[in-house]
Amino acid sequence: MISLSEDVDGLLPLKSALSKAGHSVSMACDPKQALDLLGMLTPDAVLVDLRSAPEAAATFLEALALENGRTPTFLVCGDDPGAIVIVH
Repeated sequence: MISLSEDVDGLLPLKSALSKAGHSVSMACDPKQALDLLGMLTPDAVLVDLRSAPEAAATFLEALALENGRTPTFLVCGDDPGAIVIVH
């Protein structure tokens, strides 16, 4: 999984839980890091925090769509668990 959020610390509990479940999570705090990771990895899923970096999210999601267009993508907007949107 690749995550993109300017608030990397805010996603650490999620990374920990996913790691305990056997998943590998690579975290990026800006679009360049996320695009670099996308060039090196084939993620099973992507998590993008829209509230902290909407422009970065748009750039990254466009590159992801061009890459394969089939990676499950979770869009987070805020701290409310109900504010998660899943996009395929």
